[in-house]
Amino acid sequence: MNKTKIGFSLLGITLIGGGIALSTSLSSCGKANTRSDINLVITKPHLSYIQDNDGVTILARINAMNNTNLTLNVDVTITNITTNTATIDGHGSFKNSIEVYFAVSKNISNLINITDLGYISNSTNYDIVKRVNELNGTRFVLDINVTITASASDSATINGTSDFTGSIGLTWTMKINISGNISITNLGLLPDDSDSAIIACVNSLNSTTYILGIDVTITNKNNTSATINGINAYMGSVDLTFVIPTDIGTMIKTRDLSMISNTDDSTIVDAINKVNETNFILGTDVTVTNKSDSKATINGINAYTGSVDVTYYIFH
Repeated sequence: MNKTKIGFSLLGITLIGGGIALSTSLSSCGKANTRSDINLVITKPHLSYIQDNDGVTILARINAMNNTNLTLNVDVTITNITTNTATIDGHGSFKNSIEVYFAVSKNISNLINITDLGYISNSTNYDIVKRVNELNGTRFVLDINVTITASASDSATINGTSDFTGSIGLTWTMKINISGNISITNLGLLPDDSDSAIIACVNSLNSTTYILGIDVTITNKNNTSATINGINAYMGSVDLTFVIPTDIGTMIKTRDLSMISNTDDSTIVDAINKVNETNFILGTDVTVTNKSDSKATINGINAYTGSVDVTYYIFH
């Protein structure tokens, strides 16, 4: 008798005879398609005013308004550009399309919506225009599209020139260089090398109030040094040095001192140094407590930490 294969497909499930084969939409190498919807990335498609309706200018405005970092022809392409609309097509890691809307204006007061430039490191005319462009998605070029006048320590006026018109006031706050506040860079002994311990010591020695992750970060850290860096309202970097206490337990391996002549603290420490090839100084590196005729406790101080019990017997 001939066997007949009966098959049909419904909702991605294929039945062949008595078998079931499941199929899903997969991209290359069998991985699921994870491209992001461009509509969920560009949530503010109404761009207000832009200085030109070319693709680069449109995308700069999109990035500024949506806090994105999309790259033309890598993440998106721009098509169907008119005098007040364009289509943004997802590319690469993005999919689908979205319409954006704008009006071309040559009046800089329409184009510069964010006039408080926040914290800046330098207040040269070049740096001011650069910051304006970053915040507003504009593409002004100093002395070609705009000029800067009435510049003070924390304010200035930006003026349209050439084919641009209008003027608008700008304000900012200068960042503070931490090198001017951190004069003591040798922190001495620290309880540990955590970032919080380093910042706490910097603040204590220099009468500062830096907050880790808000004012400063710590980088280039090892067992004896680190770099503190200003962020947000602060700038600059300062190299720091410090000492992390060593646990004497890692150095005193031989704890049976065998025979000693007496139980003076100095005699016990000398015996420890001899059998362990250490150089502890009584009262500077270690103390001796809980002493009896057969045992004592050695405690790390200053550059050393921890405690170790040692044993011995007295030679008579």
